[in-house]
Amino acid sequence: MKIKSLLIFGAVGLLWLNESKASADLNHHANLNPEEMGANHFADITIKGKITDKSGPVPGVTITLKSNPSIGTSTDGSGNFAITVPADGILIIKSVGFKTQEIPVQGKTTINISLEEENNNLSDVVVVGYSSKKQGELSSSVSVISAEKLKGVASNDVISMIQGKAPGVVVSSGSGDPTSAPKMTIRGIGSINGGTAPLLVVDGNILGAYGTEGATYSPNDVESVTILKDAAATGLYGSRAGSGVIIVTTKTGKAGEAKIEFSSTVGFNSPSTGHFKLMNSQQLYDYQKTFSNPDPSVLKNDTNWWDLATQNGMTQNYTLSASGGTEKTRYYIAGNFYREQGTVINNDKNAYNLRANLSSQLTKKLKLSLLLNGVFTRNNYANSNTLGDGYLNLPFDPAYNADGTPVDPRITPTWKGRDVENFLHSTQYNLSYQRSLNLSADVNLDYNIVKNLTFSSYNRTTFYNTFAVDYYDKRTKEGGATNGSLYNSTTYKNRLLSSNRLKYENSFGENHLTVLAVGEAEKSYYDEANLNGKNLPAGRPVMSTATDIISNPSGGQMNIILVNI
Repeated sequence: MKIKSLLIFGAVGLLWLNESKASADLNHHANLNPEEMGANHFADITIKGKITDKSGPVPGVTITLKSNPSIGTSTDGSGNFAITVPADGILIIKSVGFKTQEIPVQGKTTINISLEEENNNLSDVVVVGYSSKKQGELSSSVSVISAEKLKGVASNDVISMIQGKAPGVVVSSGSGDPTSAPKMTIRGIGSINGGTAPLLVVDGNILGAYGTEGATYSPNDVESVTILKDAAATGLYGSRAGSGVIIVTTKTGKAGEAKIEFSSTVGFNSPSTGHFKLMNSQQLYDYQKTFSNPDPSVLKNDTNWWDLATQNGMTQNYTLSASGGTEKTRYYIAGNFYREQGTVINNDKNAYNLRANLSSQLTKKLKLSLLLNGVFTRNNYANSNTLGDGYLNLPFDPAYNADGTPVDPRITPTWKGRDVENFLHSTQYNLSYQRSLNLSADVNLDYNIVKNLTFSSYNRTTFYNTFAVDYYDKRTKEGGATNGSLYNSTTYKNRLLSSNRLKYENSFGENHLTVLAVGEAEKSYYDEANLNGKNLPAGRPVMSTATDIISNPSGGQMNIILVNI
């Protein structure tokens, strides 16, 4: 970001210098007499020329004078034109399918122009499931969001970044909790009893319903997102795509010199109660006086519990990447750090991501791609009572003792609040967090058997492990009844997927034919274990220190094999 800012300032400075020079030249000419300036300096001249593109002459190109568009002409069948304009005029060159150009005359009588084709969205290649098509060939409802359009949102979730960028797609979040994933629906809710989450496909392989797996990619590594909304989705992926499909394509290197990029984003999150306001001590005292006789001594404290429960959170996102390669071998390597503080104290998300995408054209017919990705995440959760206490605790009650330590309401006889709890006292002892590690590796092979016939084998393995801790210290209200309690849960997932595809593709004049046969085999392993204990020493959130259990351990194991043809 800093480097970009310097470049922008440099460009502005250069522009200012050019404008200063132009102003000086203009003043110089203003002081010259007509003989010094030349009698024909502003006289009209006739310009002749030819306009071509890479295929040859271009007929029907419009040439007009910028200062007076009524003066104009067009090229003939051989691309030739002639126009009379002022010697210091500027010509505007326009033609459908080509970039518009501005050509200064500068006293020239002959100007030949080469047109550049304009990028046409209809020729853009769009990834649609197991294959790709030109946008002009699509007859179904498809939205494509490029990496450029995803910028400007400080988030570590692609779904959040899609919000407002695709018609028919609704992204919502129930809270400002940075550890909670947003919900997404495509063209409304399509099922009452079934799932409504769209199917997620990353780099050509199915990941599963959105939200059922941990993140296997960083938004900074995303090249484009394609959203399939209608029957085209179920036609490719069956009933599991009934709620739509999100296709994520990550970045790859381009042939040429190594390109190193660093980007950073910093944002701030502020809590808000909207139009709802909380009373301070004086306001609450005055209100209570309308129906009772409160003790004036309550006014010695004026605690703003809302301000103590919330904070201005900061979001930081830093990415360093390197890409490049040759015509045969290309690479993209990136590392990312993301940290988001919630607007409730002790609530934040920290994520570290490392990706390496490598591809190589081993032979004229065989291409190999290796995609490696790792994400480590730690989520810290706020005390479950924090936000509630911020609303419900009375301003009459003090948050801190005279020595600066948080008040324990259980031993404070003058406490007025209904719930007899101070989240600041609990927060200093209790813990609630989850850490996860998600690793994925893709090995993809594309083999051109004969002309127009390709066999592809896309293979992915993922490892997903989480460990969660909820600890309630014996010194707190939450842990007092159990003399200290600890809950541990661990989850392990391993998934193996092999997707093998045979594709025939050919064009017959204006007609295009694609025939695709896909066979997929998938095996998943799932293990879960839940433990709990009580009677723990203060400050020791370790299960081996517990002397009793709250409930029997629980867990499970599952193996699933799926074959789709």
